[in-house]
Amino acid sequence: MGKSINYAHVSYVFMAVYLLGIIFGKGIRYVFPSLATISPNLLEFAIMVFLAQVCINFFPSLGFAVKYKQSIKEIYKLNSISLKQLGWSILLFILVQGILLFLHYIIEKASILIGNSYQMSFYPTADNWQSLIVLIVFIGIIPPICEDLFFRGFLFSGSSEFGGKFAVFFTASAFALFHDNPFRFGEIFVYAVFVGYIVLYTNSIYPGMILHVLTNTSYVIGSYFIAGDFVAGVSSSSNVGNVVLQFIIYTFIGVISLILSLIVVKKLKDLSTSPIEEKESKGTVLGWLNIPIVIVTVVFILRVLIGV
Repeated sequence: MGKSINYAHVSYVFMAVYLLGIIFGKGIRYVFPSLATISPNLLEFAIMVFLAQVCINFFPSLGFAVKYKQSIKEIYKLNSISLKQLGWSILLFILVQGILLFLHYIIEKASILIGNSYQMSFYPTADNWQSLIVLIVFIGIIPPICEDLFFRGFLFSGSSEFGGKFAVFFTASAFALFHDNPFRFGEIFVYAVFVGYIVLYTNSIYPGMILHVLTNTSYVIGSYFIAGDFVAGVSSSSNVGNVVLQFIIYTFIGVISLILSLIVVKKLKDLSTSPIEEKESKGTVLGWLNIPIVIVTVVFILRVLIGV
């Protein structure tokens, strides 16, 4: 076992992955122009996903782990869990959807009020069974596995230097920044916080990874059957006409989901034997806001404000 990977290490790797992803995303569209359209060539899309997810998102963390002679099982949290932990994790995931629905509704309505239209992260839609299989692999399977290994495995392990709860919120922030969509930042952050607590109290990425795969795969299959984006305009398509009544309904769903989600998190904590959760957070805000995190945050804000 070599030198332990710490918060500074994973912060620099995250910055490199984030910036490389931006450069790659712009460059690949010059090589494969169809990727800039709403109906990209599926082979080109598959190549892009493989290069982005495996080569840019996953390989740097694997190389770093190998260089520092880390246990792959430990650094990526490839630990088994009990059926009880899996069951409570699934229940938590289901409950969190109510919170995300509320946030989606609020952000969508707020964006309309300020004169912007809510922007989803759009993906290709399958129009035959061959393209369906391709998209299940390259949207439903490869991205969730690579992202969870990187964020809930590598980044979580390194940032646990400052305590388990810090790791939860750091990886959630990094995951939301990584998706580069200011409209969905809040939803992605909240989702990632609760998945982070699953990792914290199970000491495993498997529950979150399985749920991530099922979510993305369901999106691909659902979009195929309705011949369009499965989740686009989910709240605006509501049959509830009265705005006040809409707000009350979505708020009720969000609050109840939040209360029940926190109860389930407590249950997962009671079942936990994870060594990370007992670590107390240490350090200061200035210690947490190191150079790579500041750079990533500034770049994200600039991209939102001026589209760089």
